[in-house]
Amino acid sequence: MELHEKIRTVETDLKFLREQREEAMELREAIHKDAAYPLWKEQDEKVKKAEEDIMRKERDLQLLQSRLQGSLF
Repeated sequence: MELHEKIRTVETDLKFLREQREEAMELREAIHKDAAYPLWKEQDEKVKKAEEDIMRKERDLQLLQSRLQGSLF
């Protein structure tokens, strides 16, 4: 796969992951922590996982962009 395609794929993945994180954050905020702790905890874990996935994808994107710049010179 060409670097440009890989970069587009990672950018698309990042957009999707950010949307998932936002949804999980909204649900987490809507759930009263004391009244529905298991549900709150589930959404909190989804937010944390999404944030980890986003950081991993952002690193992938930076590496791919660096490789692309390196191949241009």
